[in-house]
Amino acid sequence: MGYATAASSAQLAHNYDYHAPTAEGVVAHEGLRARFLLLADFIDENLPPSREKSLAQTKLEEGLAWANAAVARHISSAPPKGDQ
Repeated sequence: MGYATAASSAQLAHNYDYHAPTAEGVVAHEGLRARFLLLADFIDENLPPSREKSLAQTKLEEGLAWANAAVARHISSAPPKGDQ
């Protein structure tokens, strides 16, 4: 017995598809990168070298990746077929 539904399959296909950036998406990606870089620079300048600093930078990179995924999936492309 499987748990997949038509909606979950459509969501997965959407999430793993290529999302060409729109003009609005490009602006959003650039804005995110600039703002995340400000915080990354602040962390780099104000925290001593440590495991915690490294983890903070890693989590910030992860946050940027998820934010960019949100732009790609929800600003730069149509919603998955199950959401229409």
